Amino acid sequence: MASQHTGTIAALSFSSCGTYLASAGVDGKLVIWFVKTGIALHVVCGDAGMLSIAWVTSSQSQNLLCGVADGTVISVIFNSNGANPHTQDLSATGYKAHRYPVEHLAIKHSQVATGALHQVFLWDHNGDEWHREASYDAPLSDGANAKSEVIITGLHWMQTKECQSTLAVSYLHHDFGMLLHILGFDAYRSLPLCRASTTISPDHRLLAVSNMTHGFDLYNLETYAIEGRVFNEIGTGRIVPVLFIHHGCTVIGGSATGTAYLHIDPVQDEFLIATGMEGRSATYIQLWEAEDICMPTVFCTRKS
Repeated sequence: MASQHTGTIAALSFSSCGTYLASAGVDGKLVIWFVKTGIALHVVCGDAGMLSIAWVTSSQSQNLLCGVADGTVISVIFNSNGANPHTQDLSATGYKAHRYPVEHLAIKHSQVATGALHQVFLWDHNGDEWHREASYDAPLSDGANAKSEVIITGLHWMQTKECQSTLAVSYLHHDFGMLLHILGFDAYRSLPLCRASTTISPDHRLLAVSNMTHGFDLYNLETYAIEGRVFNEIGTGRIVPVLFIHHGCTVIGGSATGTAYLHIDPVQDEFLIATGMEGRSATYIQLWEAEDICMPTVFCTRKS
């Protein structure tokens, strides 16, 4: 799957049914692929880079949101035509949500959370209508760190003992390392060292945090104690993704070396993994099939 994007792939996401794969690229393209054949069904082109993707659950049609580098959020809707998936109608509309690039999206029913630089906005999104319900401030700075940059590195809906549905926001604070803020609670949890992207397990028990030195760490979200540290060859000084997949049984970590690392409980199952990588002459989306995995660590490598 190397014929559509001409630049770095910023995000990949399967639809909930597993039939479609959406890819967002800094080349300004959002591509929707039919997984079974690897054929691109739709290409949405824009003037700015496509950075983030979130699918909207719908029984009548396929709907996804895409965050754009110019602060816009694009809503894409297309019909699910199982008989002939290559003849589907598509509509795309945009809404100016931020002044900064929208790098993070999180959806819970009709509520959409958007993250851009240090801003977090909460929207009620119904069809073509967007209504901003709330905005949340970044961690406060004092006189000693007033000029320190604060960047959102993760945005996740989660459940706690006190609240059935709330947002967890992770920030990279260049003076304090990483800060985790669960909205509704005043305290910020500090996770020291230079850390980057985050992901939360489906049971809301674990937080995986990648870093720019050795791989990723696992934290207990009730005690905030570290439960494990995974060391991978990720390259140096690069923010790499980490993600819980396959119902939380697997954590996949990226790298700057062309290798994806899987850390899983032994399973007798099959599932697909999509990875995006940029080679010397082309940008690739690679589909991998994991089958009957019985090892705790699997290395998936595609050399350019």
